[in-house]
Amino acid sequence: GEIHAAETDTFDSLANWVPPFNAVHWNGQQWELVRFIKQDGNVILPIRGILHIDWSHAWLAAGSIYFWNGNSNKRADLSYQRDITTGELVQRLWGASNSSIYGVGSEGIVVHYDGSDWQKLNSGTTVDIQDIWGAMNPKSGEYEILAVASFGPFPPQAKQLLSIQETNVTIVPDSGLALSLSGIWFVPGEIYYVVGDGVFHTEEIGQFWQSDTTHPLLYKVGVRGNAANDIFITGSFGLVSHYNGSTWHHYTGNELPNISGGYGKASLKLNCLATVGRIGDQAIILRGIRN
Repeated sequence: GEIHAAETDTFDSLANWVPPFNAVHWNGQQWELVRFIKQDGNVILPIRGILHIDWSHAWLAAGSIYFWNGNSNKRADLSYQRDITTGELVQRLWGASNSSIYGVGSEGIVVHYDGSDWQKLNSGTTVDIQDIWGAMNPKSGEYEILAVASFGPFPPQAKQLLSIQETNVTIVPDSGLALSLSGIWFVPGEIYYVVGDGVFHTEEIGQFWQSDTTHPLLYKVGVRGNAANDIFITGSFGLVSHYNGSTWHHYTGNELPNISGGYGKASLKLNCLATVGRIGDQAIILRGIRN
């Protein structure tokens, strides 16, 4: 993100300007504020998405896309910038490997990396793409990749659901979805979830999306899962919900307090959930560990 602290936005003892931080790192015991920098020495701001493939391959989405090879000085090289217009900012990343990575963002931008070069794809929309997710379809043996586009809870309101196959992007039916959308996650051929102004699911793309009205009337921002019976949703006013395959559990009261802010996108891997957000102008991180 763009993280301001007491020691930033001022001059140090040598009269050097101290810029904001742009990431936070957990080392297993504590958090540390860090800066990823460009080739010219300037800080990359603001970072909106991170794709961590392995310890020597991390991709940063900050309008353009930067690559970090895991070295200690946090120097990241510019990977993709050409063909981007003023309003086209890559903000979310998804990839199955270092030879197949997708970036999406504002004004419908979709870019693809094939292991050697980035290519801008024709998405067929100018609506802001809010999220992207992909997973292997066990029946076809191919990756199924979907992205959800919306201007969010603010006008003008519009929506699109996009299917990506290699370098081809197509718009697919979205009947039943609200106009304001933010996140997507699915198990191919089994269950598909979209969240935003509601929680929506379907068992097959092309069918009418069903609305789950049992959820709190709060805006949902992120959705991620390990399986169809292990799904988390995050959102406004401290919303965190979990699905165990049978029922949804909403963490409230003594479990997690309501906050005058909210959580953004979620990241889930096995028994670790992470999400970030804010209370007023104070940044917060929520980390959940399942024993």
